[in-house]
Amino acid sequence: MNHKWTADAWPFGSGQSSRRRNLACSIRTRNGGRLVSALAMTGLILSSGFLATAITVGATSTPAVAAGIVPTLLVGNATGSSANPGFLTAFPLSASGNVAPSAVITPAAYHGPYGEAFDSVGDLWTASFYDNMIYEFTPDQLVASGSPTPKVALNLATLGSAGAEGLAFDSAGDLWVMGFTSGKLYEFTPGQLAASSSPQPAVTITSPGGPGYGAFDTSGDLWVSDFDANTLVEYTPGQLAATGAPAPAVTISTDGSGSISEPWGVAFDASDDLWLSNFGGDTLVKFTPSQLQSSGSPTPATVISSGLAGLTGIGIDSDGDLWATSFNDVVEEFSPEQLATTGSPTPADTISGAATQLDFGVGLVIEDAPVISSIAPATGSALGSTTVTIDGGGFTPATEVDFGAVPATSVSYVSPFELKAESPPGSGSVNVTATTFAGSSATSSADLFTYGPVPQAGYWEAASDGGVFAYGDAAFYGSHGGSPLNEPIVGMASTPDGNGYWLVGSDGGVFAYGDAGFYGSHGGSPLNGPIVGMASTSDGKGYWLVGSDGGIFAYGDAIFYGSHGGSPLNEPIVGMASTPDGNGYWLVGSDGGIFAYGDAIFYGSMGGSNLAKPVVGMTTSRPAV
Repeated sequence: MNHKWTADAWPFGSGQSSRRRNLACSIRTRNGGRLVSALAMTGLILSSGFLATAITVGATSTPAVAAGIVPTLLVGNATGSSANPGFLTAFPLSASGNVAPSAVITPAAYHGPYGEAFDSVGDLWTASFYDNMIYEFTPDQLVASGSPTPKVALNLATLGSAGAEGLAFDSAGDLWVMGFTSGKLYEFTPGQLAASSSPQPAVTITSPGGPGYGAFDTSGDLWVSDFDANTLVEYTPGQLAATGAPAPAVTISTDGSGSISEPWGVAFDASDDLWLSNFGGDTLVKFTPSQLQSSGSPTPATVISSGLAGLTGIGIDSDGDLWATSFNDVVEEFSPEQLATTGSPTPADTISGAATQLDFGVGLVIEDAPVISSIAPATGSALGSTTVTIDGGGFTPATEVDFGAVPATSVSYVSPFELKAESPPGSGSVNVTATTFAGSSATSSADLFTYGPVPQAGYWEAASDGGVFAYGDAAFYGSHGGSPLNEPIVGMASTPDGNGYWLVGSDGGVFAYGDAGFYGSHGGSPLNGPIVGMASTSDGKGYWLVGSDGGIFAYGDAIFYGSHGGSPLNEPIVGMASTPDGNGYWLVGSDGGIFAYGDAIFYGSMGGSNLAKPVVGMTTSRPAV
């Protein structure tokens, strides 16, 4: 292709972005002497790896999957001139070398597709730089070659020359547009994205320089590259809440050796490390979370020399691979192993050549099915309600999680690399799967979740002589009936899995059966008042005993959170119950008075009220899970 750049074709004005404009006059000879010039390019946005893309537009939306085979890689092409229409080229994610695209998409009135981002339901949002427009395309419009009409078109003409480049979605589904020419960041709400219009931004942030591309971290802070100032800046959620010109919370500058040199793409990996591409230095640099805590000029933890002249957009896919693009129509992939240390690795994959039809590529997005690398814990109660942390990649706020064939009770999005899901009731071992608009995660032993035994549908009775009587599915694990006791049995408690129990005597003696462990007792020691009850910790590795005077005795992993021993009581304590998480307990008196300790909450009592008969015990409304 023979490209000729003129001042009119170069997209930046004569004021703020003179350095970029001057780049248009520089010549680098590549690919057999072809004349190539620096062209502004989007930050590489991967639907599954770039935090800013993983947001739902519309809280009740369901991830969509286009009919037929969904292209897994889309490249925006600006063609080198504002007079020529731009287009998208689609490739299978496995494409390599000089390969033809699987589809060429040529929307009408589409010039300079600099910034692209998928929302969580699979719609592609793209910034048409020369037209001062933002367009939305549905998954079905991206499947095959054609000239689709955008589902939504946002006209930014009322903002003047915005120069829209990078696009990023925040956790509320708001779209943030980086206006390089105007030097401003613009926020548009989901309501403003619902239909074509010429909206006024909900928030406008005036930046110190020329904001190019950005990504949100797990705290909701927006990190933005500034090509003109050679800096990386951070804005907190509080700073993004209202229109203004706040000073960045953190500014990262060059260390003097080219650590930041005309920065472009921004992306976070699964370790919350920030990767930045340097157009001027043709390098990929990594900053760790600790290096981003305060303003300064830190030396990057890792520096990768890409070999790409004019390095631009970057992003992280579901497998942790970093993809990088450049102004000379090349896409490269680097594996996590290659990114581990500073060096000049040979790319794991390269897409380039005449057959690709890449023509001044200025954007790259990937539809990548999610991956689950681990879950914790991998076991939980048959009753459900176990909070499971899911690590992997490719997650969005609209991700659906299933335990086997049953949907999770709830799903919380943390980042493209982490979800938290609450298990539904179940049994046996099941695979946990994650589903987004790009597909479902493949199953493996890494996502296997095992339910505990079904809780016993029965109960035990304990007699004062230590006899135990089992009913329903409750199993008999032994008793003290027929054996001598120093004092009568006054209470019992079962283990969390229902496969054992303890008996306690009024002297504090403890007797363990089944899988109940013996962690100690007060038998043979003096008491101010007799023991009247006991309760187990949530994991069954400890227990508390309570005396009639309100004294508490903790054993095993049970923690002492306080007692009423030594304090006056209107009536003696007659029982106790522990909280579901085992981090607190309640005591109850025969007059109905309640005393709460640890994380136990006081919800009321019958203390001071008339009772026909005394209270004799208590239990919690929700068992430990």
